[in-house]
Amino acid sequence: MSLVLNLTKPGEAGEKISLNLTKGEQFTAVIEWSGDVDLDSHALLCINRGQGGKVAGLEDILSTYNIKRKIRGQEVGILVPEADGSFSIHNGALTHTADVTGGNDQKEVIIINPAKLPETETFEIPLLAMIHPQHGDSKFQDVPTASVYILDS
Repeated sequence: MSLVLNLTKPGEAGEKISLNLTKGEQFTAVIEWSGDVDLDSHALLCINRGQGGKVAGLEDILSTYNIKRKIRGQEVGILVPEADGSFSIHNGALTHTADVTGGNDQKEVIIINPAKLPETETFEIPLLAMIHPQHGDSKFQDVPTASVYILDS
């Protein structure tokens, strides 16, 4: 099974999709783009207890901006990357394969394994794409093509 969501530019109507999974299923979210802009993919692990999904803390944020490092002498982030550049939250329930930072025809991958999450909770996992801030005033309209694929793993 595969779902494709084409990203929209300002003024275009976006499409909303949802994917309901059973406990043993695993899937992969791929963001793919072209152009000389650095996009970053992120995922939030939100618990929904009937009042909308909420992130409890940094441990629920799968983001390159949450990787442990020093910025101007200050420790930031809590995620420790593996030797291959991948990083994960909740013991591998969500894994980002690595940050891609340059070139054309690029893609970033997030693997989601719901079997590693507690069965007693209801989770929402919003996926986000952002332009890396070091690209100055770049906007999504500067990205020639961008797509998100949800693949059965």
